[in-house]
Amino acid sequence: MKQMILTGFALLLFACGNKTTESSIGIDKAYFLLGTSTDCAKQYLFETDLQKISFITGVYSRYNNPEETNDSLYSMKLADSDSKAQICIKLLKELGCTNMEYIYYKGDNSDVSVIHFIPTTDLKKQIDLHTNEK
Repeated sequence: MKQMILTGFALLLFACGNKTTESSIGIDKAYFLLGTSTDCAKQYLFETDLQKISFITGVYSRYNNPEETNDSLYSMKLADSDSKAQICIKLLKELGCTNMEYIYYKGDNSDVSVIHFIPTTDLKKQIDLHTNEK
């Protein structure tokens, strides 16, 4: 019997029914889960705003930085994940977020990427819906 091994995004797609779908709460479940995972997302395509918003919402739900987040400015702190931070920056720009700031701290044992941004109305709605910080 041939055994199939699923990893990363393929496993997420399988868990979500082999397709990405919009849930009843307006999020693409597979892209949300990809954002919360430690899997590097750089090889995946983000074609729609829904996929981009879902991914950023997933990243934010895992890496939000409440010490530097307020009612308008949002902040994420990603440790040892600069590739994911770079994807976030690209997607935030594509979505039209403003006042973006990227700070990279190189440490002896780990690196930290901090991203500050003001989200669009649609992104803010999803982030607020999926995090308990607000």
